[in-house]
Amino acid sequence: MGAAYEGLYSIPFAVIGTGFLVSAVYGGVKRSRCRAPPPLPPPLNPAARERAGRLTKQAAAAARAGDCATAVQLEATVKELDADFHAMVFVRDVAIARCLAAPTTAP
Repeated sequence: MGAAYEGLYSIPFAVIGTGFLVSAVYGGVKRSRCRAPPPLPPPLNPAARERAGRLTKQAAAAARAGDCATAVQLEATVKELDADFHAMVFVRDVAIARCLAAPTTAP
């Protein structure tokens, strides 16, 4: 009687193993599709890019301190100085993005 049920014990392990295999293959396929973001294009005006970087640091510090008004005000300047930098760096900063997404109230 023990020999007849011997193969039944391997069925749960085969089912679980198949689930892990499918999960590993799916994850591998999804991971291979991930790509690094493209590098920033070379600046048309290096001085403007440098100033945009400094203003972005100021905006990030202000946003982290809870001063969203300053971060929003600096956004227009950064966008005017270097639109590529604004799109690739400024709006992707977590604290700045939180400020930009927050509803603004009129004084």
